[in-house]
Amino acid sequence: MLRAAKGFEATYNGLTYRTKKGEQVEGLPTSLLTILKRDGIVKESRTSKKETADD
Repeated sequence: MLRAAKGFEATYNGLTYRTKKGEQVEGLPTSLLTILKRDGIVKESRTSKKETADD
């Protein structure tokens, strides 16, 4: 799962994408994601185990 390491606003092919720090990032074009990952703006989040209620 990809999350924003910091908030960003990016315009790509006439569309503007915005997110705040910590929000999940999805639906971005691959080339834009590549740039954001390279610059450290978007990072792969470590998924923690979900807590489940005892049945």
